Amino acid sequence: MSPPACASGKLHYMRIYRPQRQLVCTSSTLLPNSHSISGLRALDSVTISCALLTLGKQSRPLKLILAHLPARITSLTLTALARIDAALLRLIAGVFPALTTLELSVAERLDYECCANCFAESASCVVYAPIPHHHRSAEALGEALGSALQPLKALRRLFLGLLLCHADTLTCFDFNCPEAFNAGRQSPEAVRTNEGLAAAAIVPSVPSLETITWGLPPHQRLHGTDHRAEPTSVG
Repeated sequence: MSPPACASGKLHYMRIYRPQRQLVCTSSTLLPNSHSISGLRALDSVTISCALLTLGKQSRPLKLILAHLPARITSLTLTALARIDAALLRLIAGVFPALTTLELSVAERLDYECCANCFAESASCVVYAPIPHHHRSAEALGEALGSALQPLKALRRLFLGLLLCHADTLTCFDFNCPEAFNAGRQSPEAVRTNEGLAAAAIVPSVPSLETITWGLPPHQRLHGTDHRAEPTSVG
């Protein structure tokens, strides 16, 4: 049985599938008793929604939660993150050396179902477009992330739910006119180019990678965990 998308409307839930092999839950379910999952030693796939973790309080709870998961897991998905950065990737790479699939996304935190003001408010609480305020370019972002992922010698599939355009572009588009995104500083084609540049910077540090997928521009109006562009084949 396949698990439902972790971007559930429920703030607290935990489900276990395939006789303790697959865990789907929220971070709030695991805190403050994260040791309660220590007995699930047969897990090989974990999906956690982090919707209640804020920018200033994401690192410590995740350290507590991830430390109690078995190091043997091969697939990890964290949705509704407040940010994706090198520190998070170093944490994950240090705890789960056997990962073959890693999926991280902040897109579920964005509200683009209502209006530009609602989107701007939700975007102010997360880091969805890290260029140029956190990394000066796509290449610089890729180098930082690749270095953090270097310990993952078996990693084949990577999804990073980030938008690789200039952050200021996100305040420019018209919710009723997807084409307006093109009038920003970078078009969807330029975003795709940035994805390729960032991927090319990651691969030398993680040569086992076969595909890297990034987040879609928000005007695509996708839901759940599938805020995805086309995968970039790198292997």
